[in-house]
Amino acid sequence: MTTKEVIAETVRGVMAMQSKTQKDLAELLGVTRQTAGQYYNGYAVMNTDQIAAVAAWLQVDPGLFFQGLKTEYQPAIALAV
Repeated sequence: MTTKEVIAETVRGVMAMQSKTQKDLAELLGVTRQTAGQYYNGYAVMNTDQIAAVAAWLQVDPGLFFQGLKTEYQPAIALAV
């Protein structure tokens, strides 16, 4: 899964538990319902400010949205010590 899909899946789950709608999400973020739907379904990614706002709105730690991501970061060059 991509990062935006992992975030979207978590947002959908928490919103469902709290009976919040895509319309509510759009109003919170000041975006159209279409854009909120893209975030909600993982077709677009929210910026960090939006993620923080959604986390506060849902009363969860922002880190929750990134759980389950596989991190395989390898720097392009090694730093000399």
